[in-house]
Amino acid sequence: MESARALAEGLFPGCPPAVHSLAAGERDPLFHPGSGRSQAEDGPSKKISLETAPASQNGSQGDELIAEMQHVLMGCLPEADCRPEHSPAIPLLGAPATVDARDPMGLAASFAEDFLLEYVEGMPDDQVGWGKVDEHQLIKFLELHSRNSDLAHRTPERARLEASNLLFHITRTLEQGVEKRTVEDAVGPVDSKMVLLVGHDTNIEGVAGLLGLHWTLDGRKDDTPPGTELAFQLWQSERGAYTVRVTVAMQTLTQMRELHELTLAAPPANQVVTLTGCGTDADSCRWNDFLRTADAVVDRNSVFTEQPN
Repeated sequence: MESARALAEGLFPGCPPAVHSLAAGERDPLFHPGSGRSQAEDGPSKKISLETAPASQNGSQGDELIAEMQHVLMGCLPEADCRPEHSPAIPLLGAPATVDARDPMGLAASFAEDFLLEYVEGMPDDQVGWGKVDEHQLIKFLELHSRNSDLAHRTPERARLEASNLLFHITRTLEQGVEKRTVEDAVGPVDSKMVLLVGHDTNIEGVAGLLGLHWTLDGRKDDTPPGTELAFQLWQSERGAYTVRVTVAMQTLTQMRELHELTLAAPPANQVVTLTGCGTDADSCRWNDFLRTADAVVDRNSVFTEQPN
């Protein structure tokens, strides 16, 4: 909520638009799947075994990164021999491998995000990962966060459960822009030029998983640091035909750590991403192709059709 208010004030200084949300204390199903009422009973959350994950998500490289993380947690340099006075009571490696906040990958991903926040907050070098994590090592560790997100939020089963509702309303909002009339379940009035949905990194990961979107920015694959933007742009040609262009933008680690001012001449890292099922034009997708693709991946049983005014 505070991020939404800050964005509104920054975009329109002195005259920020209203920020709409559910009442205080209510969990919004647009951003928190499974909360509130839904059209179908939600099934129990499922854990996904790492043994069934794609080979790229598991294996020796992941184990090596987790071992480097373990060294840092024990006060050693990541790639150095580590003989601490006391061994950890709960080592990262050796625990059961399921996608859960307490499994090795989940724990390592959480620590990687902690180090990220220390770094971009501008903490002194000797305090980021106890002085053991520089920018190069941080980028390596953030791969653990991306791998865990792939398993936890991008796999088809998880993405359908977590992101169908959000993608459904994004699509209806775009449809309202194309049709120039009120469309049920769209967000915002029919004449809206821009709609901002301010949620979580997991929301971006789920929608990207549903649509098969991938990016590499600032040397990091599919990363979603603070302030990441996944934008659906509606373009109209001179002949009146509509296309959808999807972009990802984020500040680089240096821009965040050093508080660089973002301008048109010095923008954040950004990339146009390719949607499957959109023909040969990688930069945009014909409206009907996007509509068909987006609606095909949505699980209607996970759609919640009442949104805050």
